[in-house]
Amino acid sequence: MFLAHWCPACQAEVVELTGWLAAGNNLPEGVDLLSVVTLVDSNRDNYPPSQWLADEGWPFPVLVDSADNEIAAAYGQAGTPFWVFVFGDGTLALRGSGRIPPEGLAELFDQLLAPGEG
Repeated sequence: MFLAHWCPACQAEVVELTGWLAAGNNLPEGVDLLSVVTLVDSNRDNYPPSQWLADEGWPFPVLVDSADNEIAAAYGQAGTPFWVFVFGDGTLALRGSGRIPPEGLAELFDQLLAPGEG
């Protein structure tokens, strides 16, 4: 999951997902969520992003993109939040921009993890 600390949609996504987890929900067995903070700008809201995510109780590992946003570029980021789903063998399953509500994320995982899908 690619996030920008100043992005209102990213901020809402983080709040929704942490709330969903706090309500007792979990990611499916074998699914890891990694977050990449990209488009970092010290002149914008929620800087530094590490403090923003800590304040929100974000439970996932966080990588910080380079100043040139090289990780985002490598994955073809087209806005934030930006989701990239990768199967365990490293092949790309799906990617796209925009918010995904936690319930939609759970449904998406069910589809991606269906037998014969990867």
